[in-house]
Formats: sequence, C-alpha cells, structure tokens
Amino acid sequence: MATMQYSIRPAKRRNIAQMYRISISAHADSYYDQLIPADSLADFRKRYTASVRGRRRFTKNMLRRLNSPNWHVLVASDKKNIFGYTMAEIDGNILDLKGLFILPVYQKMGIGSSLMTSILELAESNMTARLLVLSENEVAKKLYAKYGFKHIGRSDSLFFGAAQDVMER
Repeated sequence: MATMQYSIRPAKRRNIAQMYRISISAHADSYYDQLIPADSLADFRKRYTASVRGRRRFTKNMLRRLNSPNWHVLVASDKKNIFGYTMAEIDGNILDLKGLFILPVYQKMGIGSSLMTSILELAESNMTARLLVLSENEVAKKLYAKYGFKHIGRSDSLFFGAAQDVMER
C-alpha cells in the first residue's frame, strides 16, 4: 500500500465547509453513543447531524477562531481534500486543546498523530498543554498518555451529560 501524502497546515476560511463535514462524520461514526448518557443522546445526535442551522453555527464559530490571534486551527490535507483537523486556544501559559477530528475512513493512518504533534509544537517551554476527555473514554486517554498527558482531575463541565476529565502535560 502506498504511503498517503498529506501536509499539516493552518486552516483557511475556504476549508470550513470540509471541516464541518469532518466534525459531523467524526461524531456520528464514533462510539460516543456508548459514552453519553441515554437521556442526552437525542440532543447529541441532533447537534451532530448535518443541518443548515448547524453549518451556520459551525461556520460562525470557526470564523471567530480563524480570526483570533489566540486560536490555532490546523488541517491535514492533500492538494484537494482535508482529512482531519485540530484546534487549540492559547490562554496565558495554557495551550488548551479543543478537539482532534479525523474522517473515519482515514483513522489509524497516522494523521491524528501528525495533527497532535503539530498542535503541541505551539506550546512554548513555559506552557502547559491541557485538554478535556470524556471520563469513560479509555481509548482517548491512552492516546493522550502517549503524548505525556496525565489525569489531573474531573472537570465541572459536562459533554451532553457525560463527565469529563482534565488532562495536562
């Protein structure tokens, strides 16, 4: 099998539509339905089902991020298509990771690792990298542990009713 050629680069406005499709697909084709409480699943599915309203909300939020000096949004792409993206916000000496999304068909190909490595390179030596992960998501916790993240506690915020842990490195 040939090695897939792609690059990691900052997202651009023209990438937002593809990023929205990746977000919808990554959430819909995930195992979140096993991690989110049953009484919150309908709201989760509604939020991550493609819709005009959802696309508008996503676009507005992504434009705000792309236009902010504190936000960094990276995409993995070849010359035509985006396969995944990640984003982080710098708040003082904290690099706050805000998600890693890969199209399901491109998972387990190293794209997520490339995006994670690239976003973590933004952290200066005096910075702490932080992220939230669903408390029951052992797969994600193992992945983040490979990058030096350690569990430091439970977050006060819930993700569609699911508890979240705070991890730092």
